[in-house]
Amino acid sequence: MDTLIGGYKRAKWATGIRSKTMANLDAMAEQFNDNGKQAVAIAKEDLLTHTDAEWWIANVDEFNSPDSIFCILSDATKAAIDALRQ
Repeated sequence: MDTLIGGYKRAKWATGIRSKTMANLDAMAEQFNDNGKQAVAIAKEDLLTHTDAEWWIANVDEFNSPDSIFCILSDATKAAIDALRQ
């Protein structure tokens, strides 16, 4: 994973949030079928494009459920995940 941009303390805090989120998504993917696993991988790829520590800190409450995570993804990522549901 890329180093997060921001002050040292904020970047360290955000790195913990990001690491926990990625671990939670990995655990969640284990419960899904192949399409679900692919959806999680697509979501993780989108989330990892955010390298600003402040973004991770500002969105920490959104990482608590799949629906919340889906809401903060890019439109292109949402469309790719929606295509897997069909």
